[in-house]
Amino acid sequence: MGADGYSPPTRAWNEGVLIHLCPVNFLDPVAGGITSQAGTIVHEVTHQADGTAAGTADLDGVTDRASAHKLSRYNAARSGANYEYFIMNVPLGKKAEDSKN
Repeated sequence: MGADGYSPPTRAWNEGVLIHLCPVNFLDPVAGGITSQAGTIVHEVTHQADGTAAGTADLDGVTDRASAHKLSRYNAARSGANYEYFIMNVPLGKKAEDSKN
């Protein structure tokens, strides 16, 4: 088991406005790659509702960039993973079609 009963690959989870970062998160690169420390924080921040917009969700079946790109527009807007992948690609100058995962 991972941190506090979460599965081993879990990098973080939210509890209210508090974001818990798991030890495995710190094994990832700071930025870039499929999973990164910065990407995890972006992903978790999108789960926070602010009174104006609802927070995002972890949608079933979204395990990488390819599966995130297949979501309907409605689900893409609800998926924390899509925001993570978008934010992590923008500084790298990548296009959606350049991301294989």
